[in-house]
Amino acid sequence: NLAERLIREAGGDPEKPLFAIVPGAAFGAAKFWDTEKFAAVADDIAQRYGWQPALLCAPGEEELARQIKGYMDRPAVQPNPDEFSLDVLKPVVNRCRLMVTTDTGPRHVAEAFRVPTVVIVGPTDPRHTRTDYAARRVVRVEVPCGPCHLRTCPTDHRCMEQITPGMVIDAAEDLLQEGAS
Repeated sequence: NLAERLIREAGGDPEKPLFAIVPGAAFGAAKFWDTEKFAAVADDIAQRYGWQPALLCAPGEEELARQIKGYMDRPAVQPNPDEFSLDVLKPVVNRCRLMVTTDTGPRHVAEAFRVPTVVIVGPTDPRHTRTDYAARRVVRVEVPCGPCHLRTCPTDHRCMEQITPGMVIDAAEDLLQEGAS
């Protein structure tokens, strides 16, 4: 199928468990989380579980994936965003054991397919996109200036900068442990 072909063409093994890293956000730069931090999370999860990370980006976000891949110690699958329409995204996400993402559209696809999801939230109010999906964890820090709902941060981006890889990894671990019990 098309999803398997894209995974193979991106250097992945379609038979090996997959987890998604979704670093983009069409809303604006204020939703972006540091690429080095995404890489640390991806490496940790890949090492801990033996799963292959898939860097899922929309057209125009290729540089985010390239940066993350450049910081990673482990190999990552990076499907071509130009071939990554919604009809391809859905079967790829459905194959994932976990998604780590900013507050962006693919998280809702993951939740629809019952994929455990860790959502890194900064400038948006998580109540606006809340679902009753139990296998989701929102990672955010309270800051005096947030949630601001701005596309670009006028200050120091503290709502995203204060979120550490450890916080995201702990949320993923908690979520996966809960699912195993």
